[in-house]
Amino acid sequence: MAKELSDIITRAAEVRDATLSAENTAERVGGVLCDLLEYLAGMIAAGDMQVVADAEGTGLKVTFRNAQGQAIARRLNLPVVSASAGGLLSSELLTKLSAAYTQSGTNQTAIETRRLEIAELTERLKGRSQYSNAFTDPQVFLGDFESIEEVNAAIDGLVTQAASPETKYTGHCIVGLAGCRFDIHQYALHFATGDFVQCVCGCVKLGANADSLLQDGLYNIFFRRVRSFVPDEWKGNPSR
Repeated sequence: MAKELSDIITRAAEVRDATLSAENTAERVGGVLCDLLEYLAGMIAAGDMQVVADAEGTGLKVTFRNAQGQAIARRLNLPVVSASAGGLLSSELLTKLSAAYTQSGTNQTAIETRRLEIAELTERLKGRSQYSNAFTDPQVFLGDFESIEEVNAAIDGLVTQAASPETKYTGHCIVGLAGCRFDIHQYALHFATGDFVQCVCGCVKLGANADSLLQDGLYNIFFRRVRSFVPDEWKGNPSR
């Protein structure tokens, strides 16, 4: 038996005013909608029903015929979700969901595509995507290395790699070594002539000839100029 309209409206208001997390379950919201549609199906012998959204709100506009055959329009506004209260779907979201779920195959593809987009965005923010770019993204993670020699080679390699049109390694890069993190900031003064400035921050110290870095227990900052793709010696103020 169809529920009374007053009961449906009361339960719809409860859905609208819900504020607790997970209070509006699918069963609760769906029950209101099903009862409402069942009620409308029972009262409309001949007429028209449409979703409307205007200055008066979002709801259902129903046109039916009374016993005398006269067309009578009635409107029932639905509770719409807001920043302060839960509710039923807004007309805008209904339209988007309707378009997204038109075909199940398309919908599944869209969901998978969106999942992959989110996963790729996460990797980009971490600098761990193959498409990460130190010039446009927060950082590029160069990898975890087993020796300081590998770290030095990776830093030296940034000079020529950054000269590519993509400028992938110009900006903020990160390397890992035995649980330590080194931050490398590379700035391009002129790509075509291979003119750069490199700055390394981490627990490092200068090598014997200042042309390489060694792992150290204290935090230091070193920098060097690169001219025609050839690095100068490292310079800085060691914390000793």
